[in-house]
Amino acid sequence: MEENNKSLISANNSLAKIEKQIAIGDKILEKANQSFILLISKDFLFQIISLNDYKNLTANLILNKKTKNIFIENLITIELVTRTSKIIFFTKFGKYFSTSIDKILKIKDLNDLFNIEIQDELLDVILIDEKTNNIENKFLIFATRNGFVKSTIISLYCNESLTNDIAIRLKENDSLINVKIADYFDDQIVIGSKHGKLVRFSVYKIRPLSKNTYGYIGLKLEEENNIVIGLSIIDSFDDCIFIITEKGKIKKSSIDEYRITNRGGQGVKTANITNNTGFMSHLKTAKYKDICLIITNLNNMIVFEMFNVKMVGRASEAIKIIKLIENEQIHTIVKLPNINQFS
Repeated sequence: MEENNKSLISANNSLAKIEKQIAIGDKILEKANQSFILLISKDFLFQIISLNDYKNLTANLILNKKTKNIFIENLITIELVTRTSKIIFFTKFGKYFSTSIDKILKIKDLNDLFNIEIQDELLDVILIDEKTNNIENKFLIFATRNGFVKSTIISLYCNESLTNDIAIRLKENDSLINVKIADYFDDQIVIGSKHGKLVRFSVYKIRPLSKNTYGYIGLKLEEENNIVIGLSIIDSFDDCIFIITEKGKIKKSSIDEYRITNRGGQGVKTANITNNTGFMSHLKTAKYKDICLIITNLNNMIVFEMFNVKMVGRASEAIKIIKLIENEQIHTIVKLPNINQFS
């Protein structure tokens, strides 16, 4: 009887969340330019939060303390959007879906909109607001688990696509890791590997390709069982590079620590891999004022401010950021939207 009551309570709570989400969506539909927060999970689920609710939520977050996750499970991104935004979804199978935020507001579940393959999952999202963002010279940069990288002009993905269109062709036993937007002439790419190596090179070093094509070698993986764990973009000299290891340790370094090379190299050392740190698991670029959220597979989270993480050399030892229990792993790292943008 007790288990039945718990199941009923859980079902009612889920229904209440969906009803609230729909109510917020209906309210947002009344104003074309109204901003709101969109949360998306790897399971093709999404959640809408009004700016006021988000302000209250983030104001009460406890920094540098491990707590239960208060956001949607299996979260991959939190974005500030408007109805005029377009959104492109990318999956680990190298497929993509493209639609408008306006259309998402009219459904309960992304599975209702897209033709999704079994066992596929979301891994990255690109947002475009045509009223504020100039997409001229903007390219999508792809990185795969086995070290391939590809550049494609972003305009090829802007038309609506609700089926399994191919964004990048993948070789056997390969999968897509990250997709990022970059300026072809000004930005730089960083790719990191599980064994603690990182390569940095300019976007224009990759010859642009069409959608349904393989990429080029971006990072050479010579060691057995080594894989790419992350791609990020340097779009400012104020950026820093931070990595997270499997055992919950973090290290932040200046981009000046990493020399610019050509694509296809083995990379330079960016982490001391020991039994105490575990392998490198995540790579990001960040700015001084960024606030980041780490979520684990056991649905725990910790929030930290980037300026409170000490800047060290690229080969220095990482420090503990989150204490992980047995069988607990870091699932994702998300940057929280800057609340100073909110009006």
